[in-house]
Amino acid sequence: MIWAVRDEKKKAEAPDTGSDDVDPIVTDKRLLVFESEFASVLRRAQREGTSLSAIIRQAWDTGNIQVLTKHSPARATGAHISIVAHITRDELLRYLDRTELGNGLANRFLFCSVRRGNILPFGGNLHQVNLAPLYRQLHEALDWAQQLGPGRRI
Repeated sequence: MIWAVRDEKKKAEAPDTGSDDVDPIVTDKRLLVFESEFASVLRRAQREGTSLSAIIRQAWDTGNIQVLTKHSPARATGAHISIVAHITRDELLRYLDRTELGNGLANRFLFCSVRRGNILPFGGNLHQVNLAPLYRQLHEALDWAQQLGPGRRI
């Protein structure tokens, strides 16, 4: 995650590769992560010596994240990272342990329980549905949000 929104590495920080190149800064500090198996993320966060949970929490709290490893330090400032993840109820209860509940990792996520309403073998008749009221509501919501301007943390 850090590498996708990283800051520029100065020559003194970059490993000596014999090249004069400096790793360029990433100009777009936004990242949307889709994780189809969130259980694997929770299992990785439980491993001894991992910093994954801390990195996710730092990204949420400040947008400034870093790993200070000896051979390849990485840092990102002002990053905005969003995670969309999928997990079953049973896996969530199994892998979201007391540590992650206590350190606040789960507080950084909005959990939604979703169940399929019905299964339509041919997709239903969406072309017959009048979506104009929904389009109007969405347009009004977008107009309102644009008037607010960028959000700030307080």
